[in-house]
Amino acid sequence: MTTRDDLLESLAGAIADYREGQVPPRTPPVIDEWLRQFPLPAQLPILRELDHVFRRTYFSRAKVEARLRDLATMEVQAGINPKDFWPSAHLLNIQRGGQSQRDITAMFSQIFRDAHGFDLQPPADASTFVYDATTFVYMDDFSGTGGRLRSDLEPWIRDGAPSTADLHIVLMVRHKRGTNYNRERLQDAIRESGKSITVTWWSSVQIEDRREHLADSEILWPSEIPNDEMVHHFVSSLRYHPILREGIPSGPNRVFSSEEGRHVLEQQLLVRGEHIRLTNLNLRGFQRPLGNTVLETVGPGSMVVFFRNCPNTTPLALWASDPPLFPRRPN
Repeated sequence: MTTRDDLLESLAGAIADYREGQVPPRTPPVIDEWLRQFPLPAQLPILRELDHVFRRTYFSRAKVEARLRDLATMEVQAGINPKDFWPSAHLLNIQRGGQSQRDITAMFSQIFRDAHGFDLQPPADASTFVYDATTFVYMDDFSGTGGRLRSDLEPWIRDGAPSTADLHIVLMVRHKRGTNYNRERLQDAIRESGKSITVTWWSSVQIEDRREHLADSEILWPSEIPNDEMVHHFVSSLRYHPILREGIPSGPNRVFSSEEGRHVLEQQLLVRGEHIRLTNLNLRGFQRPLGNTVLETVGPGSMVVFFRNCPNTTPLALWASDPPLFPRRPN
C-alpha cells in the first residue's frame, strides 16, 4: 500500500466506532472522499497530522468506558470512597439541549452496577428532586467554551438546588479557559441565589487553551492568517484582530506531532472552514471557521471528538463540509 493508503487505514481504525449504527462507517474511502476538498499538496500532510491527533483526542466507546470505570471504582478525589459517595449522590438530568448528559449518566450507571452489584439513584430532573439531599453530580462528556454547562446549571442553582448543597461537576474532557470563566460565572450565580453551594470540578483530561499559555496550547490556534481572500475578509470584519499564537513551547505538545503538522491543520482548516461558512446557508453567525463561539474569533479550534457525537467547537471542516468527516447529531 502507498503512504496515503496506510494513513487512511490507520485513521479509519482510530475513529471506527464514530456514531456506529447511525452513520456509514468511517472507512478509508469515506475519509479519502472527505480529504479531497483540500488542495492536493495539502492532503497528505493533513491526513498524517489527523492520524496523529485523533489517536490522542478521539474518545472511542472503549476509552470512555474505561474512564467511567475508573470513576466508579477509584478514589478520584482525596478522601472519597466510591461505594459511599455515589449511592448518596443525585445525578442531575438537567441538560437543555442534546443527549450527551443522558447518555453518559446511563453508561456510568450501568458500569457502577456491574462494578458494585447495586444501582445508583435514578438521574434527577427539576420535578424529582429530593430536597433533603445535599450531594448532586452534573456529569457530561465534554465542556469546551462551557456555554451549555452554564446554561444548564445557572437555572438549577437559582430554581432547583436546595439552600445547602455540594455540587460535583464531572467531565470526561474540559478546556481550561472555559472552565476558568465558567467557574467564576457559577460562583456569581450562587452568590445571587443566596444559597450555600460548594462546587467541585472533576475531569479525566484538561485541554490547555488559556491565552497566558498560548505557546503550549492544545487547540488549533493559528500563528498567522492564511493568504486567502475570504479569510482576510472575515478577519477584517471582526471587532478585534485575532490574537495569534507565538512564543516557544515549553516541551512536546500532547496533541500535535510537530509545529509543522499543527500549522498545516490550522491553515487548511481555517481556510476551508471560512469557505464552508460562506456557502452553507444553514450555518449561523456564531459558527466560526474553527468552531462555534459567541466570541468574535476564528473559533475555539478544539480537536476533541467523541464516539457518540462531534462537538460543534471543532472546526467546521470536520462536521459541516459536504461530505463531513464526522456527521453531527444536532442538539
